[in-house]
Amino acid sequence: MPVPVEEDARRGWRGTGVTHHESPTGSYDDATGIDAEVESGRPVLSVRELSKTYTTKRLIGSGKGYQALSNVSLDLRAGEILGVVGESGCGKSTLGKVIAGVETTGIGGAEVGGQPLDLAQGTRTRDQRRQVQFVYQSPRGSFNPARRVSAALRYNARLAREVTGEPVDDALERAVKSVGLGAQHLDRYPNELSGGQLQRLSIGRALITRPDIVFLDEPTSSLDVSVRGEILNLLTGLRESMGLSMILVSHDLDVISYVADRILVIYVGQIVEEGSASDIVARPAHPYTRALLTASSLPDPAEPLELAVDVRDASFLPTGCRLAPRCPLAEARCSEPQHLVASHGRSVRCWKAESTLR
Repeated sequence: MPVPVEEDARRGWRGTGVTHHESPTGSYDDATGIDAEVESGRPVLSVRELSKTYTTKRLIGSGKGYQALSNVSLDLRAGEILGVVGESGCGKSTLGKVIAGVETTGIGGAEVGGQPLDLAQGTRTRDQRRQVQFVYQSPRGSFNPARRVSAALRYNARLAREVTGEPVDDALERAVKSVGLGAQHLDRYPNELSGGQLQRLSIGRALITRPDIVFLDEPTSSLDVSVRGEILNLLTGLRESMGLSMILVSHDLDVISYVADRILVIYVGQIVEEGSASDIVARPAHPYTRALLTASSLPDPAEPLELAVDVRDASFLPTGCRLAPRCPLAEARCSEPQHLVASHGRSVRCWKAESTLR
């Protein structure tokens, strides 16, 4: 049977001996946004029916459209780490880029702290840009190798000065201290730093603006196993010391289950399962979630499931369950559209969900 997340966390990240008890230095002196949301009971972030379609360009005629996100709705609670898991190309990174304003969207709405968040790129206020920050997957790819690290952090530091009045140099020193590094790292070039140090600086760059929400795109996928544990423990420490709300995406359910309070499972742009991390690891209800758990390094699920190789055309979507062409449990009614079914604190998009959750 799967080991409960709480028990596994006490043992530390697998193979590293690192536990959750390490906390970074630094805290928010004036972090009132999160406190207000806790008192009001509102989610710090609400997203409703968010869709995103990419269109491939052609020399003649219009290109094919690929729906990266389809009517995705979610709530992020104050001080929560929400895990988003799925295979490469499922839309999980697009979700974060749209919310953070890195990419534009055609359909959908969002609120941060009860206030509307404009999801169109380039039309956000300074404070809206401050509120939601994005940490890219590749730490080396997010720094200019020809410039010192401080140059990459100054944009956010200037934004913080415009919003809060904090001097740029003070913001930079606060940021590196919050991720366990020193001011001397600001004068280094990227090639003088390790991957783990660069990822810490990427996270520190996001913290400069004192955001309400940080979206992290596969923050450990390019790091050694031992360093992954350090970064994951850094994130949990930041949540505890600063009250941060985070959305963490990964293709690895092992990573997600280690730090997340709740998990969203996405397949081909749709949420197929949602629930607490401990429940999903112990009792995966959707066949896709079961397959992800089977493929992870977590203890084998009670009923392992392997999917057929994905040979779908990205521009073609079945009328019913999008997993049906790969699912060994598919039956005739899977060709009919299915909505998320809520049961026992879980939401599952599967005709067999009710019997699975009994």
